[in-house]
Order: sequence, then structure tokens, then C-alpha cells
Amino acid sequence: MEEEREEGGLTFGEILRVIFSQKWLVLIITALITVAGTLGVYFGMNNSRREYSASFVLNLPGSNAASVNYVYPDGTTFYYSDMVSIETLRSVKASDEAFTGIDVDAMANNGKITITRTRTQTSSNIDNYEISYKISAKANCFKDKITARKFIVALANTPGLYLTEMEIDYDSYIVAAEGANNYENEINYLKEQLDYIVKLYNQLIEEYKPDFVITEGKTLQNNMQDVKAYIETKTLDNLNTQAKENGYLKSADLIPQYSIQLIQADKDLKDAEFALENMKAGTSDASQNAEAIRQQANRVSELRRKVETLKKYVESSVADVPQHYKDELEAAKKTVTDFTAKFKLAATTVYGTSSMVSFATSNIISTEGEMSLLISLALSFIAGLIIAMIAGFITGRIVLKKRAAKAAAVGPQIVTEEYSETQAQAAVTDAEEKKKK
Repeated sequence: MEEEREEGGLTFGEILRVIFSQKWLVLIITALITVAGTLGVYFGMNNSRREYSASFVLNLPGSNAASVNYVYPDGTTFYYSDMVSIETLRSVKASDEAFTGIDVDAMANNGKITITRTRTQTSSNIDNYEISYKISAKANCFKDKITARKFIVALANTPGLYLTEMEIDYDSYIVAAEGANNYENEINYLKEQLDYIVKLYNQLIEEYKPDFVITEGKTLQNNMQDVKAYIETKTLDNLNTQAKENGYLKSADLIPQYSIQLIQADKDLKDAEFALENMKAGTSDASQNAEAIRQQANRVSELRRKVETLKKYVESSVADVPQHYKDELEAAKKTVTDFTAKFKLAATTVYGTSSMVSFATSNIISTEGEMSLLISLALSFIAGLIIAMIAGFITGRIVLKKRAAKAAAVGPQIVTEEYSETQAQAAVTDAEEKKKK
């Protein structure tokens, strides 16, 4: 009978009874695996899979959603992948002591940080798009979530930071003025610098409106009007006139050059005067053309002034330039330089204010790729219970087989002893019955 049940297998109830017979073993194994599994999954496996990420919208002045790349006002091209380049990672790390423990080289070389760009249509108009970015980094690159959030935010703000720190050559005409070897050229360069600043202000006003506030209530329009008002004072024009009329010499090295120019100008003047006389006398083909005579007369006048000016330059010396003139020119140069500095501040403020990073969530950073503590606990408990039940069943079967084997070995002796005792009892009963008879 026992052999037939063995061959047919155990019923589910019998299996449960075997497992239940080892209930303490099952409970201990389940508890151990649940604890170890939960800790292993949540703090071990999760640590390698966990990622910190931040999604954000990046608005840069003059940016175009249709273009993948962006060109800064200084002409430098910005690629969105630059935000996670090794150069940017190193720069951000160096910007804050809190990032000292971050191995940015390993982060970049092992692909532990990535950035993606998404273009989303914002309306029925197919040309209306919103560009968003997502930076993701492995959690094990950071000592904690706070450091990760701060680091990723710094990366997202690098384009805006560049806009406020970029060096644009706004003062090229001032540099040229400083290198000029005569007062006329120096003053003309300063005038060109003022015209250039007005042009730049107009460009900003066209894109960002005239009432864009820069500092202390001053707007773009206010700043530009200040420059225009100074131009209208004719300060630079007056200084230029004084230099020409008085023959102010900035460098003695120019005297040989002026001498050569004087010889040529004197020759040109004589030729022009001769031509004018012929035109007035009617011996020229242009004698009947009053406009031609007028133009020729103007040319003669200009050449006379040029000859007079060159004579003054040749006959003067650097020491003849009065100090008050030098002081006035220096003050004018400082004014132009200050206007240029104010524009640089205005441009930096406009670009810095117009660049904006908007994060998708209020807490900025989110955690991805990990199991929650509850799920880790549940999976570990289920796995532990299954393993414990298997171990309990195997152990229970072994114990039962040992008991069965022991019972099989002890059973015949008990039967034999019981049988001998029964025979002895039967013999005693038979003897008593014979005596009675």
C-alpha cells in the first residue's frame, strides 16, 4: 500500500503537511532572505541602476526652435550636447567646493551622464514648437541627491552663464583711436565708436523693446539718448577743428610724411587753380558748364585749406599742443569709453535676463530606474518564501524518511517480543485449565 502511494506521488495536502512540519525553518529562511534581499535590491542593485534627472526648457535670446544649434552674440556656436561635455563638467566642478568629490572624468568617459533634446508642437500651427532638454546622471556619481540636484542645475545654467561672461569686442574703434598717430584720425575713430554704440542700442531696442530696464531705472532708450545727446554737443568735431586749424602735432615722426604730402598738395593746388582759370576764361571745354566751374572752385578751396594745414603740421612741434587741448581730448575719450562700458553692461544684462531655465517640476530633480522599498520588500519576501518552502519540503522529506527507516528497523523486534509474550501467556492459561480438569 505504501509503495503504491510513493509511485503515484504526494498530494498537495501531504506536501503542505511536510512543509508545515518544518515551519520554524521556513520562517527563519523567509525572514533572512527577505531582509537580505530587500537590502541588496534597494541599496545594492538600485545604487547602480538609480538615475537622477531634470527636464527643463532653455530660452536663449534670439534662439530658434527650428535650429538644433544656437549662435551666441559673440559668434560662438552652442551645441546642446556642450552642457554635458567634459570641458563643461570640469568647469562646473571647479565652480563649487560642494562638487569636489564628483569624478567628472569617469562620469563622461563611462557614459554616466546624458542629455536629450525634445521638440514639442505647442499649437495647431506647425511652426510653433517648444524645445525641452533632459539631463540624466547615474546616482552613484554623487554623494547624495542634494549634490546631484545642485550639479545638474549648474549644468543647465551654463549657456546663460556664458552669455553674461562672454567677451565681445565692443571697443574696437577705441583701440584704433589709441593707436592713431595723429589727432584727426584719433578723433574720427572716437566718432565712429559713438555711431557704433548707437547702432548696437538700436538692435537691442528692436528685439527687446526700448523700455527694457538695465539698472537704476535706466532703460535701453535712456542710454541711447545719452549717447546721441553727447554726439549733438559736437565736442569731438570741435576738437578735430582745433587740431587742423592750429596744426597740433601728435608725433614728430609724422613731419617727413607731412612734408611729402605738402609737396603733392601744393602741386595739386597749382594744377587746380590753372584749370579753374582756363574754365573762367573760356579756353576750356567746360567753360559753359557753371556747375563744373563751381565744383572746380570748391576743389581749389579744399586744396588751399589742406596746404595751409600741412604747412602748420610741418612747421609745428609736439610741444606746441596746449595742455588744455590734451585734457579735453582725454576727457572726450573717457566719455566715449564710459558709453561703451555702459553698453556692455546693458547687453550683458539683456542677454542674461533674457536667458531663462524653466524646470518641469518644482523639486527640479527626479529619481528613475530604481525599485521602491515596498516593492523590494515584497519581491524579497516572495522569493524568500518560495526558497524557504522548498528547503522546508526537502528537509521534511529527509526527516520523514529517516524516521520511516528507523521505524522499519525497530518494528520486527517489537513484533517478535510481543509474539513471544503472547505465547507465554497462552501457555500459562493452558496449564491452569488442565489443573482444573
